[in-house]
Amino acid sequence: MPRVALPSGIELDYAERGEGPALLLVMGIGAQRVHWPEGLIERLVARGLRVISYDNRDCGQSSVLDDLGTPSVPWTALRGALGAKVRPPYTLEDMAADGVGLLDALGVERAHVVGASMGGMIAFWQALSFPERVQSLTSLITSPDPRRLRGRRRDFWPLVRKPPREPKQAVLDHQVRVFREIGGPLPLDEPALRERLGLAYDRGRSLSGYARQMAAILGSPAVTPRLGELRMSTAVIQGGSDPLFPAHVGEAIAAAIPGASLRVLPDMGHMLHRETWDPIVDEVEALVARSEGAAAR
Repeated sequence: MPRVALPSGIELDYAERGEGPALLLVMGIGAQRVHWPEGLIERLVARGLRVISYDNRDCGQSSVLDDLGTPSVPWTALRGALGAKVRPPYTLEDMAADGVGLLDALGVERAHVVGASMGGMIAFWQALSFPERVQSLTSLITSPDPRRLRGRRRDFWPLVRKPPREPKQAVLDHQVRVFREIGGPLPLDEPALRERLGLAYDRGRSLSGYARQMAAILGSPAVTPRLGELRMSTAVIQGGSDPLFPAHVGEAIAAAIPGASLRVLPDMGHMLHRETWDPIVDEVEALVARSEGAAAR
């Protein structure tokens, strides 16, 4: 797949499919563009959208920045939870600039942005720092306050502190356990999940990159006080069974952004189950139509 070199020196691996208004998909911590389910992308393309996805810096086949050192995930998480200062190698705002740089390289003036989990945090920064580039914003299972996992579960943190490095089967088994823990009550399509996780493993995996992304999350300020500045059409989609960012987090986001719509999917956890694809696509399509119509007036 193609890569673009940004003026910052970061190289991003990306994919695009379809024709129509540009839709930029931004993924979560340690997750690659291939973590967007194929069926979800196919549905978006079928609705007349040009779907652009990419690997964030420090994961997959984009630039891995090992020269920046490896923060300790447990220590960084503890400092962040206690409200102590975290000095990350880079910030969520830096990662937001990466996505905008990709739009520059592709000649996209304005895009509809969908951010999931950490990708939603990045999308908030894209909307705040580059409002002229974000035509609409979809906040998906995320939070504007990266230091506070309001739905944090005691049994989740041990799973992410010391993930296995190899062999591949042990890594995939561990990742499936994580998704079982955070995925909510919807049935897990384990064969499809393992296929996606295996593809991501083969494309490249960096635990050091994961640690730097975690530091970026915990070392970036909350955008909660600034959400009222956003003026683009916005949709908030939150999982009613998300153990990390529960429904009330989405309710607070929607209440803070002028004119934002809110949809809570009751059985959705912190995962893009097949049962959530159609509702997500419906919300995105309606938002794009609303935003495109407003821009034409």
